Amino acid sequence: MIGSANWVRKINILIKIPAIQLFCRFLAQGQSPALSRLSMAISRNTVEHEDNGGIEVEPNLEGQNATTSATDVFLNNAQTRYQHQDLAYTHYFQLGGKPDSIKGITRAYTLSHQLLLGDYRYKFFDNDLDADTAFFNRFPILAPDSRGVRHFIQHQKIENSFRLSTFKLRANRASEAKDERDLLELGAIYSIHFLKQEPSDSTINTLFLTGKWNLSFGERLRLETYGHLGALGNIGDYRAQGTLLLILENLDS
Repeated sequence: MIGSANWVRKINILIKIPAIQLFCRFLAQGQSPALSRLSMAISRNTVEHEDNGGIEVEPNLEGQNATTSATDVFLNNAQTRYQHQDLAYTHYFQLGGKPDSIKGITRAYTLSHQLLLGDYRYKFFDNDLDADTAFFNRFPILAPDSRGVRHFIQHQKIENSFRLSTFKLRANRASEAKDERDLLELGAIYSIHFLKQEPSDSTINTLFLTGKWNLSFGERLRLETYGHLGALGNIGDYRAQGTLLLILENLDS
Protein backbone atom coordinates (compact mmCIF):
# COMPACT_ATOMS: atom_id res chain seq x y z
CA MET A 1 0.00 0.00 0.00
CA ILE A 2 1.35 3.45 -0.95
CA GLY A 3 0.29 6.56 0.98
CA SER A 4 0.57 10.17 -0.16
CA ALA A 5 -1.07 13.57 0.18
CA ASN A 6 -3.01 15.16 -2.67
CA TRP A 7 -2.61 18.75 -1.57
CA VAL A 8 -1.11 20.69 1.31
CA ARG A 9 -1.93 24.20 2.47
CA LYS A 10 0.29 26.04 4.95
CA ILE A 11 -0.24 29.29 6.81
CA ASN A 12 2.74 30.70 8.71
CA ILE A 13 2.64 33.93 10.72
CA LEU A 14 5.38 35.35 12.93
CA ILE A 15 5.10 38.72 14.66
CA LYS A 16 7.97 39.97 16.79
CA ILE A 17 7.62 43.23 18.68
CA PRO A 18 10.97 45.11 18.83
CA ALA A 19 12.66 45.09 22.21
CA ILE A 20 12.11 48.06 24.48
CA GLN A 21 15.19 49.10 26.41
CA LEU A 22 15.00 51.08 29.63
CA PHE A 23 18.15 52.42 31.21
CA CYS A 24 18.06 53.08 34.97
CA ARG A 25 20.96 54.94 36.54
CA PHE A 26 21.62 54.55 40.22
CA LEU A 27 22.25 57.54 42.41
CA ALA A 28 25.51 56.10 43.72
CA GLN A 29 28.42 57.74 41.95
CA GLY A 30 30.41 55.45 39.68
CA GLN A 31 27.74 52.69 39.65
CA SER A 32 27.29 50.99 36.26
CA PRO A 33 23.88 51.60 34.65
CA ALA A 34 21.28 48.84 34.89
CA LEU A 35 19.49 47.63 31.80
CA SER A 36 15.91 46.39 31.65
CA ARG A 37 14.62 44.90 28.40
CA LEU A 38 11.38 43.24 27.34
CA SER A 39 10.24 41.60 24.13
CA MET A 40 7.20 39.76 22.80
CA ALA A 41 6.76 37.31 19.93
CA ILE A 42 3.63 35.76 18.43
CA SER A 43 3.68 32.84 15.99
CA ARG A 44 1.00 30.81 14.24
CA ASN A 45 1.40 27.81 11.97
CA THR A 46 -1.43 25.89 10.29
CA VAL A 47 -1.10 22.90 7.96
CA GLU A 48 -3.99 21.10 6.25
CA HIS A 49 -3.71 18.12 3.95
CA GLU A 50 -5.83 15.35 2.49
CA ASP A 51 -5.31 11.71 3.42
CA ASN A 52 -5.98 9.44 0.47
CA GLY A 53 -5.53 6.18 2.38
CA GLY A 54 -3.10 4.78 -0.17
CA ILE A 55 -3.57 2.74 -3.34
CA GLU A 56 -3.44 -0.98 -4.07
CA VAL A 57 -2.34 -0.89 -7.69
CA GLU A 58 0.17 1.60 -9.01
CA PRO A 59 -1.05 3.63 -11.98
CA ASN A 60 0.17 2.94 -15.49
CA LEU A 61 2.60 5.73 -16.24
CA GLU A 62 3.34 4.67 -19.79
CA GLY A 63 2.17 6.81 -22.64
CA GLN A 64 2.31 10.48 -23.53
CA ASN A 65 -0.66 11.58 -21.40
CA ALA A 66 0.08 9.39 -18.37
CA THR A 67 -0.47 11.12 -15.01
CA THR A 68 -0.91 10.13 -11.37
CA SER A 69 -3.73 12.62 -10.73
CA ALA A 70 -6.35 10.16 -12.05
CA THR A 71 -5.28 7.32 -9.75
CA ASP A 72 -8.07 5.76 -7.70
CA VAL A 73 -7.46 6.08 -3.97
CA PHE A 74 -9.18 4.59 -0.92
CA LEU A 75 -10.20 7.88 0.74
CA ASN A 76 -11.71 10.88 -1.02
CA ASN A 77 -12.82 13.03 1.91
CA ALA A 78 -10.43 12.38 4.82
CA GLN A 79 -8.38 15.37 6.00
CA THR A 80 -5.84 16.22 8.70
CA ARG A 81 -5.32 19.63 10.27
CA TYR A 82 -2.41 20.79 12.47
CA GLN A 83 -2.55 24.17 14.18
CA HIS A 84 0.14 25.68 16.42
CA GLN A 85 -0.11 29.06 18.17
CA ASP A 86 2.53 30.50 20.51
CA LEU A 87 2.96 33.72 22.45
CA ALA A 88 6.20 34.48 24.29
CA TYR A 89 6.90 37.38 26.64
CA THR A 90 10.43 37.87 27.99
CA HIS A 91 11.66 40.43 30.49
CA TYR A 92 15.08 40.65 32.06
CA PHE A 93 17.05 43.02 34.27
CA GLN A 94 20.83 43.22 33.94
CA LEU A 95 23.34 44.95 36.18
CA GLY A 96 27.06 45.28 35.53
CA GLY A 97 29.11 43.80 32.72
CA LYS A 98 30.38 47.19 31.50
CA PRO A 99 34.01 48.32 31.15
CA ASP A 100 35.30 50.24 34.18
CA SER A 101 38.38 52.46 34.07
CA ILE A 102 39.55 51.15 37.47
CA LYS A 103 38.14 47.62 37.84
CA GLY A 104 38.26 46.66 34.18
CA ILE A 105 35.34 44.59 32.90
CA THR A 106 32.90 44.04 35.75
CA ARG A 107 30.84 40.88 36.32
CA ALA A 108 27.27 41.00 34.99
CA TYR A 109 24.19 39.76 36.88
CA THR A 110 20.92 39.05 35.09
CA LEU A 111 17.44 38.26 36.43
CA SER A 112 14.99 37.11 33.76
CA HIS A 113 11.40 35.94 33.51
CA GLN A 114 9.71 34.35 30.50
CA LEU A 115 6.03 33.54 29.97
CA LEU A 116 5.04 31.10 27.22
CA LEU A 117 1.46 30.46 26.11
CA GLY A 118 0.85 27.66 23.63
CA ASP A 119 -2.19 26.20 21.90
CA TYR A 120 -1.64 23.08 19.75
CA ARG A 121 -4.44 21.23 17.96
CA TYR A 122 -4.58 18.09 15.83
CA LYS A 123 -7.69 16.83 14.05
CA PHE A 124 -8.34 14.00 11.62
CA PHE A 125 -11.84 13.64 10.18
CA ASP A 126 -13.86 11.95 7.44
CA ASN A 127 -17.51 12.97 7.42
CA ASP A 128 -18.63 10.98 4.36
CA LEU A 129 -18.14 7.27 4.97
CA ASP A 130 -20.44 6.32 2.09
CA ALA A 131 -18.00 7.87 -0.39
CA ASP A 132 -15.10 5.94 1.16
CA THR A 133 -16.66 2.49 1.46
CA ALA A 134 -13.76 0.86 -0.41
CA PHE A 135 -11.48 1.67 2.50
CA PHE A 136 -13.79 1.17 5.48
CA ASN A 137 -15.20 -2.10 4.14
CA ARG A 138 -11.62 -3.33 4.07
CA PHE A 139 -10.86 -1.99 7.58
CA PRO A 140 -14.23 -1.88 9.43
CA ILE A 141 -12.54 -1.50 12.84
CA LEU A 142 -11.52 2.04 11.83
CA ALA A 143 -15.17 3.19 11.46
CA PRO A 144 -16.93 2.52 14.79
CA ASP A 145 -19.49 5.32 14.21
CA SER A 146 -21.65 5.52 11.08
CA ARG A 147 -21.81 9.33 11.39
CA GLY A 148 -18.11 9.65 10.48
CA VAL A 149 -14.57 9.32 11.73
CA ARG A 150 -12.96 11.94 13.96
CA HIS A 151 -9.87 12.11 16.16
CA PHE A 152 -9.14 15.35 18.01
CA ILE A 153 -6.40 16.40 20.47
CA GLN A 154 -5.86 19.86 21.94
CA HIS A 155 -2.84 20.70 24.08
CA GLN A 156 -2.69 24.06 25.86
CA LYS A 157 0.38 25.11 27.84
CA ILE A 158 1.21 27.90 30.29
CA GLU A 159 4.89 28.03 31.22
CA ASN A 160 6.73 30.39 33.56
CA SER A 161 10.50 30.33 33.85
CA PHE A 162 12.71 32.36 36.20
CA ARG A 163 16.50 32.51 35.83
CA LEU A 164 19.30 34.16 37.76
CA SER A 165 22.66 34.21 35.99
CA THR A 166 26.06 35.80 36.19
CA PHE A 167 28.83 36.02 33.62
CA LYS A 168 31.99 37.91 32.83
CA LEU A 169 33.45 38.78 29.45
CA ARG A 170 37.04 38.19 28.51
CA ALA A 171 39.38 41.08 29.15
CA ASN A 172 40.51 41.22 25.53
CA ARG A 173 37.10 40.70 23.95
CA ALA A 174 34.92 43.23 25.77
CA SER A 175 33.15 44.28 22.59
CA GLU A 176 31.83 40.76 21.82
CA ALA A 177 28.75 40.06 23.92
CA LYS A 178 28.74 36.30 23.25
CA ASP A 179 32.36 35.70 24.13
CA GLU A 180 32.02 35.25 27.88
CA ARG A 181 34.71 33.79 30.07
CA ASP A 182 32.23 31.96 32.32
CA LEU A 183 28.49 31.64 32.86
CA LEU A 184 26.59 30.35 35.89
CA GLU A 185 22.79 30.15 35.73
CA LEU A 186 20.17 28.86 38.19
CA GLY A 187 16.47 28.75 37.45
CA ALA A 188 13.06 27.17 37.84
CA ILE A 189 10.47 26.25 35.20
CA TYR A 190 6.84 25.69 36.11
CA SER A 191 4.40 24.45 33.45
CA ILE A 192 0.74 23.56 33.47
CA HIS A 193 -0.62 21.49 30.58
CA PHE A 194 -4.29 21.13 29.63
CA LEU A 195 -4.84 18.05 27.47
CA LYS A 196 -8.25 17.78 25.81
CA GLN A 197 -9.17 14.53 24.13
CA GLU A 198 -12.36 12.80 23.15
CA PRO A 199 -13.94 11.79 25.43
CA SER A 200 -11.75 12.76 28.46
CA ASP A 201 -9.61 15.71 29.58
CA SER A 202 -6.60 15.90 31.90
CA THR A 203 -4.33 18.47 33.54
CA ILE A 204 -0.61 17.98 34.16
CA ASN A 205 1.67 20.18 36.31
CA THR A 206 5.47 20.10 36.07
CA LEU A 207 8.18 21.88 38.06
CA PHE A 208 11.89 21.62 37.31
CA LEU A 209 14.92 23.25 38.90
CA THR A 210 17.57 24.00 36.28
CA GLY A 211 21.25 24.85 36.27
CA LYS A 212 23.88 25.75 33.68
CA TRP A 213 27.62 26.23 34.04
CA ASN A 214 29.88 27.17 31.13
CA LEU A 215 33.63 27.75 31.25
CA SER A 216 36.06 28.93 28.57
CA PHE A 217 39.69 27.85 28.77
CA GLY A 218 41.20 30.24 26.27
CA GLU A 219 39.85 30.74 22.77
CA ARG A 220 39.81 27.12 21.63
CA LEU A 221 38.54 25.07 24.58
CA ARG A 222 35.10 25.41 26.14
CA LEU A 223 33.08 23.34 28.63
CA GLU A 224 29.26 23.54 28.67
CA THR A 225 27.15 21.76 31.32
CA TYR A 226 23.41 21.60 31.95
CA GLY A 227 21.16 19.82 34.43
CA HIS A 228 17.61 19.79 35.72
CA LEU A 229 15.90 18.13 38.66
CA GLY A 230 12.20 17.46 38.98
CA ALA A 231 10.28 18.71 42.01
CA LEU A 232 6.83 18.05 43.52
CA GLY A 233 5.16 15.51 41.25
CA ASN A 234 8.29 15.18 39.08
CA ILE A 235 10.60 13.91 41.81
CA GLY A 236 12.97 11.31 40.37
CA ASP A 237 13.16 12.95 36.95
CA TYR A 238 16.60 14.38 36.33
CA ARG A 239 19.01 15.16 33.52
CA ALA A 240 22.74 15.92 33.49
CA GLN A 241 24.81 16.58 30.42
CA GLY A 242 28.15 18.08 29.50
CA THR A 243 29.80 19.12 26.26
CA LEU A 244 33.49 19.78 25.68
CA LEU A 245 34.18 21.92 22.62
CA LEU A 246 37.62 21.97 21.02
CA ILE A 247 38.17 24.44 18.19
CA LEU A 248 40.99 23.42 15.89
CA GLU A 249 42.99 25.72 13.68
CA ASN A 250 42.10 25.85 10.01
CA LEU A 251 44.58 23.90 7.93
CA ASP A 252 45.41 25.42 4.57
CA SER A 253 45.35 22.90 1.73
